[in-house]
Amino acid sequence: MEEVRRDVDTARTLSSGAHQDVGDVQATLRAHINTLEALHKNQREMHKEVHTEFAAVHSKMDAGFTEMREGFTKIGLGMAAITAKLNIAIGRDDTGD
Repeated sequence: MEEVRRDVDTARTLSSGAHQDVGDVQATLRAHINTLEALHKNQREMHKEVHTEFAAVHSKMDAGFTEMREGFTKIGLGMAAITAKLNIAIGRDDTGD
């Protein structure tokens, strides 16, 4: 009977330790889950910020390219006017004869 009591006491001790180990694992798991959830939230926020910034950069690029095209058009028109005036000055017609 004494041996059975020792076995029962040993089983209780082991059970208590296992219960504590499970509690520690659960606490660690909760901490990991909370960390991952915070990271996920942070990534979503950063994605929104990057998307907003990229949209602003894209808009500025579009405006810059529009301005460049307008500038090239003006240069082309100016060069055509200069060419026409030079042709008049040297007595050529527009066909280059």
